[in-house]
Amino acid sequence: MTENLRRNLLSLSVLAVFGFLALGSLDTTPRDTKAREDKFVDIHPKITVEGGAVRIKNNDTFAYDYCYVGINSTLGYAGASMGGITGGWRTQIGSIGSGQTRSVPLTSFVDEENHRFDIFTTRIQGVLIWCAAGGKSGLSNVGEF
Repeated sequence: MTENLRRNLLSLSVLAVFGFLALGSLDTTPRDTKAREDKFVDIHPKITVEGGAVRIKNNDTFAYDYCYVGINSTLGYAGASMGGITGGWRTQIGSIGSGQTRSVPLTSFVDEENHRFDIFTTRIQGVLIWCAAGGKSGLSNVGEF
């Protein structure tokens, strides 16, 4: 009976180990999806256009680094220059500390042909900001000006 008991305990131990391993594999989320989710952060800037400038206030508790701003632009692909912002007029503005406001003159925005934004001939339809924060990418879009 001791030999039978030992075999039964060994069998139960093996089943417990396989059961534990099987439970750990129930995560059906693809690994690459988790990696992509970990690369992005929500940012909550207040973006306004006034007095010939785009004003961006960092409403988050962390700094925005390597910021790029686009007027009438879209987000292209991450490998592109200007933070992936394409089309319209764009500029790089550096960092914005938590709680700080950055004013960016409209004349500092250029299009793909290096033409400056013209406040007299172009209506602003949207402003897009992309930045890094804590090693992740953040994106915010504001429209209807």
